[in-house]
Amino acid sequence: MKKINGKISLIKFDDIKTPKTLKEFHKNLRKYFFSGTSKGLFAEPKQIKKVLDYLWVKTDKTYLKQIEISKLKSLFDIKNYFSDGETPLIAPCIHFAKSSLSKYDLRTALSSKLYDDAKIFDYSDKSNDSDTQIAFTKNLNKCFWYKISNSYLRTFYQKTCGEFMFHKKKEQKNDNCSICGEEIDSQGDWNEGHNAEPVTSGRCCTRCNTTTVRGARMAFLLEKQPLSKNDTKSF
Repeated sequence: MKKINGKISLIKFDDIKTPKTLKEFHKNLRKYFFSGTSKGLFAEPKQIKKVLDYLWVKTDKTYLKQIEISKLKSLFDIKNYFSDGETPLIAPCIHFAKSSLSKYDLRTALSSKLYDDAKIFDYSDKSNDSDTQIAFTKNLNKCFWYKISNSYLRTFYQKTCGEFMFHKKKEQKNDNCSICGEEIDSQGDWNEGHNAEPVTSGRCCTRCNTTTVRGARMAFLLEKQPLSKNDTKSF
């Protein structure tokens, strides 16, 4: 790591620590992406020196929005704060030299070589937060905003966000046939030898010809009769 004019810190790509915990992920968002306080872009320096709790996000519709970092569980959670018609953009604290970008096509850009000539800013020094923030706010027209799905930035996103780049799917709770008790696995298929067919929000156990719905309802078919079309409408 080296200092520019004794104020702004630069870090090498290989020295970035990939997060293994949610706390480390949040720390990296503050360190390597344009973030700020609840006071906004034009806060006084003494206010900016507080913890950078908000990530600045820009949309293709040009307005800026603050998202509380502590509420993000993945980089792609940012999409949850915008409508389907909006494309959120973030500003990694990195400046690419034009010469370095012209050297690499998309295939080679996915390696760390792309970042050899790039300037990566590091917010790690709390005493430097105000200096770095002011430098960014004064040069917003020179600040580059990227989609979170940008292919060239993929390696940088993976390095700074690790497993927290994408949203983790919640584990599905197993469901059981309310008559025979056979268990449905987390992938939605019945165990071997126990066939099932989807019935809207529930599943039909063809062994017992009954239905389990969201693991909570009792079977409404007590006799071994197949479901009719009219029966499925009630789900």
